[in-house]
Amino acid sequence: MARLVAIFWAVSLLFAASVAWADDPPEQAADDGPTVGVDATLARWNDKDMGAEWVTLERAQTLFAGATSIDSLDGTPPAAPVYVDDRLEGYMFLTIDATRSLGFSSQPFYIAVGLRLDGTLSGIDIVEHNEPIIDLYMLQERVPRFISQFPGIDIREPIRVRTTRVEEPGTIDGISAATISAVLFNDAIINAARKVAQGRGFTLSDEPMVDLIGFVDVGFPALVADGSVGRLRVTEAELAESSVTDPDLATNEQLLGLTVPRTDESTGEALITDLYFAPVTAPTIGRNLFGERKYNMFVSGRDHRDLMVLMMARGPYLFDQHKLQVSGALDRIRIAQNGKIFPLTREQYRFINFLPGKDKPAFTQIGLYWLKADEGIDPLAPWRLELVVSDRNGADSAVFGADYALAETYIVRPTKVASAPLNDGPIWLAAWQAQSTNIGILIAALIVLTGILLFMEQLTRRPKLFTAIRLGYLAFVLVWLGWIAGAQVTIVNVLTWLQAAVGDFSFDVFMSDPLIAVLILFVVVTFVLWGRGVFCGWLCPFGALQELLAKAARALRIPEWRPSFRVHRMMWPVKYAVLAVLVVLSFISMVDAGKAAEVEPFKTAISLYFIREWPYVLYAVTLLVAGLFIERFFCRFICPLGAAMAIGGKLRLRPLKFLRRRAECGSPCQLCAHKCPIQAIEPSGKINMNECFYCLDCQVAYYDEHVCPPLVAQRKRRERERDVPIVEPATA
Repeated sequence: MARLVAIFWAVSLLFAASVAWADDPPEQAADDGPTVGVDATLARWNDKDMGAEWVTLERAQTLFAGATSIDSLDGTPPAAPVYVDDRLEGYMFLTIDATRSLGFSSQPFYIAVGLRLDGTLSGIDIVEHNEPIIDLYMLQERVPRFISQFPGIDIREPIRVRTTRVEEPGTIDGISAATISAVLFNDAIINAARKVAQGRGFTLSDEPMVDLIGFVDVGFPALVADGSVGRLRVTEAELAESSVTDPDLATNEQLLGLTVPRTDESTGEALITDLYFAPVTAPTIGRNLFGERKYNMFVSGRDHRDLMVLMMARGPYLFDQHKLQVSGALDRIRIAQNGKIFPLTREQYRFINFLPGKDKPAFTQIGLYWLKADEGIDPLAPWRLELVVSDRNGADSAVFGADYALAETYIVRPTKVASAPLNDGPIWLAAWQAQSTNIGILIAALIVLTGILLFMEQLTRRPKLFTAIRLGYLAFVLVWLGWIAGAQVTIVNVLTWLQAAVGDFSFDVFMSDPLIAVLILFVVVTFVLWGRGVFCGWLCPFGALQELLAKAARALRIPEWRPSFRVHRMMWPVKYAVLAVLVVLSFISMVDAGKAAEVEPFKTAISLYFIREWPYVLYAVTLLVAGLFIERFFCRFICPLGAAMAIGGKLRLRPLKFLRRRAECGSPCQLCAHKCPIQAIEPSGKINMNECFYCLDCQVAYYDEHVCPPLVAQRKRRERERDVPIVEPATA
């Protein structure tokens, strides 16, 4: 039998290796140039004539219809001029030479872009990418449809990938099931095009606009000093000159325990409010106030013709006294421009809890307001912020104001090109919004699972009820989590996160798939409490498929083969060897690692519903058939994801032992060891938590007084004592 096992392993590993290298190599440049590695730069594409091997007339003709000649790469960023009948038509360039071009896996991608002289894109050609998600779900045929949307796009206009089914102006379709990759491709294409245009002095701004490229790292005091941040200060002395005698100052409940300055630190005057405000679209203002993350979340990608004003107040008078309301007007604050009053409504207002950095004073209240251009506001023209100070009874009020004019430094005149950040918030946020229903279902399911684990004693004392719950939960995981929601965690996910962690880590990468992110965060918590078994035993769709088939096999009386503990122990380490090979390979080539990850049948059985080329289907079915005779065959002996989970399970707190054992377990009793379907209980009676799937079969036996030998003995002893006849004492 050991020889048969060894033969099976050899066949399996040969299959994985053949899959890894049997496919066609990545598409090369038109002249069969070398494949570019992870750290490739333009220098490694060096060619004496054109400057890079990807620069060919054939590629130019795919980007520019009718192209007849090209020149070599030149300028900053480097781009190659393209001619049609000796007339300059535009430029072609690689995104990676102009901007950050890292994909979902934190590996570079190489996209050739054609840019016309009028600022529109002429064509896109993906030279090479290393996106494992596209390869994992076999989405290669969707990439050409995605890039076909770019020709004709004007790089002056905001353009972003649509992450929902709702069509909106300024959006394009993404790559279904690879939205984050599409967003990253789009960002690189548009940003690189804008930088190339700027480097060549294109006149793309038909009218003045806010500069969306320029950024200087300056502190809050400097922004206030040069007028980038406006200031409206009202003291009690100034208020006393009005009709307001009892201003409606904030209560302790409204202030939520904040320490509020009531005097001006520089003059010692009693303070009503010290309100700082600034338009935050220009990066030098917005990024320095918000920080990179909040700027990208709240400001980036908005129309440059809109006015977004950040208000930061100190003092006891609040500009928004009802911050928990979500509708209605902000009746204490307004903006005036050219004699027109723009009332501020809560639908376009966002409360901000804090601003990063130690260069800013402690604010009582922070809020961001968004006035759209179609309301008539002009962010380049002077405007005035007005604060209405009312008394407590609302009968009297006074208006205080401060003027603001955007400095010329932050304005782009028609001789320049502005480059707007593209994403309306972090790129993962829209994916979470689109998946909100599925996220809710998954969280509810995880709460149910947590309840099962916390109340396992009460449930396992009722074997029939527990069996029904477990089989029902596994069916839910297989059908909804796996086949419907597509949330099958794979080793590709783990390798991608590993590469991101050791390289250019991106929080967006981890958060890009909401269901996978929620699952992994839950699993990490369960590592600490219960070890690796919660994921493998309860949350893996392919594992659920194997177990349900095994239960059906037992019901049909298909015989089960249980290898000896010695053979079993010899087979356990194989999955760790598979994991090690994949990890090493991922540092050499993520593309090859993604192909070698076909050792997991998850893509075939779960992601593609067995609709695939016959060798992959045969491999997956073979593993499932093996699982009919050896329960969870793949999980126990091959699965690299299971090996990674077992390593993660080392986080388990050793004092927490939820699985009960008796002194008799292992010596002399071996009942649980024989009942454990995956043989995770050693002959000594110890449960190997590195292999335990938390099926809880041992706990069902532990509490069953008709099954567990020590309990059976106790029950019989009680019955004998109860059946002993009571002898009445003799009477005299």
